[in-house]
Amino acid sequence: MLPGLPFSIHQSDNQHRIRQRCAFSAFLGGSRAWTFIPQISLPVFQREKLWANLAVSQADRDIALAEYEKTIQTGFKEVANALAWKASLDQQRTAQEALVTAATQAERLSRLRYEQGRDNYIVLLDAERTLYSAQQSLAQTRWSQYTNQITLYKVLGGNWPAPPRPDPDEIRQGRF
Repeated sequence: MLPGLPFSIHQSDNQHRIRQRCAFSAFLGGSRAWTFIPQISLPVFQREKLWANLAVSQADRDIALAEYEKTIQTGFKEVANALAWKASLDQQRTAQEALVTAATQAERLSRLRYEQGRDNYIVLLDAERTLYSAQQSLAQTRWSQYTNQITLYKVLGGNWPAPPRPDPDEIRQGRF
């Protein structure tokens, strides 16, 4: 867009080689030739092309900025979702632990009633089934919490290293 003023200076001797000597070599004797070539370039006839290139580069910049902002917003959204899910899972785990405690107590009481002959075996089996179901739900909630912690670590920019590869000799010998 702006005018340019490039220039070049060449020094040659009789063998047409460029010599690289000190700055005072111009004052030494010999048949040397100096050439000074100034040039001026004015982008008069390329005005539309230069303006179009400027518009393209500005559009590219705007696209890159929009993609960057989208990436940032996606990152914030993922972190917010993971944190919200973490709070929900914490409440769910507390409730599941209370349910397991209550089911354990109910199973213990049902077993005592069965051993004393006050209840039949079906009531004891139902209490055990309720306890095992509550324990299974607690285990699933814990699994979800661990998965959420890994997700939160990843979305916050954590670097998850790959496990080391085992040595083929260890695999053949069954030590892996």
